[in-house]
Amino acid sequence: MKKISIGLLIFFILLFLAFNKHSKDNYHSYQSVIWADAAGYHVYNPIWFIYGNNFHDFPQDIISKTGRGFSFDQRTGRVVTKYTSGVAILQSPFFLCAHFLSGILGFPSDGFSKIYHWAIMIAGSFYGLLGLFFSFLFLKKYFSKYYSLITVTVFFLGTNLFYYTIDASGFLHVYSFFLVSVIAFLSSHMYENPRFKNIFFLFIALALAVLIRPTNIILVLFVLFFNTSSGMQDKVLFFKKHLKLFAVASLFSLIVFIPQIIYWTQSFNSPVVYSYGTESFSYLLSPKLFLVWFSTNNGLFTYAPILFISIAGMAIAIWKKNKNGIIITVVFILSSYLFSSWWNYWFGCAYGARSFVEYYPLLMFPFAYAISQIKSNASRVIMYAFCGICIWVNMDIIYYYDGCFYGGEWDWGAYLKLLAD
Repeated sequence: MKKISIGLLIFFILLFLAFNKHSKDNYHSYQSVIWADAAGYHVYNPIWFIYGNNFHDFPQDIISKTGRGFSFDQRTGRVVTKYTSGVAILQSPFFLCAHFLSGILGFPSDGFSKIYHWAIMIAGSFYGLLGLFFSFLFLKKYFSKYYSLITVTVFFLGTNLFYYTIDASGFLHVYSFFLVSVIAFLSSHMYENPRFKNIFFLFIALALAVLIRPTNIILVLFVLFFNTSSGMQDKVLFFKKHLKLFAVASLFSLIVFIPQIIYWTQSFNSPVVYSYGTESFSYLLSPKLFLVWFSTNNGLFTYAPILFISIAGMAIAIWKKNKNGIIITVVFILSSYLFSSWWNYWFGCAYGARSFVEYYPLLMFPFAYAISQIKSNASRVIMYAFCGICIWVNMDIIYYYDGCFYGGEWDWGAYLKLLAD
């Protein structure tokens, strides 16, 4: 009962922060949670539950009012979004509640009025809190409650996870963060408790993560190789022993893709579509790794220097041959390569390297590993002071940040202005 009370208290604090942050927003502007990319994710719910895939019934001027996150095909009458439906699936319970209450509370039941924005803010807080909870449970299996709690707290307050939970909750990142935290938790417990329920939810979470962002297929490496302390031979035997269980769970997880296949077939006349057009991994042979990690324009470590501790944990894990730390290092390097190969490697208007937010549950592991290795009191004081400074700077920038970095890749003057203000 006490844990539930604490959880509810944290949830209402997150809600307060989210509603307070958006209290003065124009709900049809770039400040809203249904704008640009977020509108492209959201539009599935109005399609599914209000209008069908026919744009003629949509509110007038809704494309311009939502930042052109989707479009209308005048030839076919279909709604066109290049984004996939995973985020909308997770948001749908909140959308339906808002839709039910809209008429009762006097809001337009059009899928885009103020109450639907509120629903997304609630959804962001809900999945953000669940993601932190499952991340904590994941870490607690390997570290003390103290180090686990310190780690999830520092990651939430000291990185852009706070921003994408409280400020930009319509984007995919907090939802992916939640899914990866579930994947990490269930993967860490799968071998001790290989019940169908656990494996089923693991596959559902993995399927949703891939639906939201296909590059998340690299998480399969984490599922396969994490917890290999007993050796790969034992792991192979485990998979052989429970092959039917995995096969059935994987088949059930394909249900997740059905709404997407139906939408693609309706809008593009094909069950499988590459909807991003000419956008591609154009830097595969010349990845912009250094820029993705250190640029003033949304660099990972530039906006979340707290992650240097995670890098230290990876180095210690490699040195001490900690297999769990090593596989997380591999996933981090592969994801960095993929993100730095994308044509828009800074990922547009963002706060920091938003593409890494979903991998924070994994990066928490080397962070906790690093701080658990600290033995002297002096080193602990330095570490806590560093974390405190990072949190203070992160909060300071977030409450000043306007949604985009108005500078170049190495514009330190513009970047330092963020810190000064």
